[in-house]
Amino acid sequence: MAPWHASKYVRVGAIVVIAAVAAVILALVVGRTAGSSPTSTTTSGTVTGVGPVVLNASGLKARVAGLNQPIYWLGPIVGDSYELTRTTADDVYVRYVPVGTAAGTHEGEYPLVATYPYKGALAGLKAAHIGKVLPIAGAKGAIAVVEKGKPTNIHIAYPHTNYQMEIYDPDAHAARTLATSGFLKPVP
Repeated sequence: MAPWHASKYVRVGAIVVIAAVAAVILALVVGRTAGSSPTSTTTSGTVTGVGPVVLNASGLKARVAGLNQPIYWLGPIVGDSYELTRTTADDVYVRYVPVGTAAGTHEGEYPLVATYPYKGALAGLKAAHIGKVLPIAGAKGAIAVVEKGKPTNIHIAYPHTNYQMEIYDPDAHAARTLATSGFLKPVP
């Protein structure tokens, strides 16, 4: 009789366990670096979702005031409207769209600023090692990080804040310029 560890059932079981552990590790690594919101360290629970809804600048300011958290944007741009979306995970997106654009259309075609609740955002972004680190004009201690494999996505964090921001622009150079310009600020 063969020893217990030579049994084909034990070997198959061991392979299944190793594959499951590898899948969990891969999911954790990919989930932290794939541009998704940093959900493992969010600062709040489930909230009521909003939108997408297209607003003018004053409408955006009014809507954001009711969210009771800072929402970042690049300031008003003449000729643009602002599409606001808030997920139930409390991730908030402000997308710059031409006036007359219907909410939820033309995804990926226009600049977008995301605000993610993230406890210890600056330390988390530094630790993630997700891409090239860039300085931000006029923002002492803040960093912008170009996402590996996605030069159109730049993650930003400031000292002493529990939010990580992400700027997307379909043009990688424009995304980098927007992220490092120092224009990123909370909607007043």
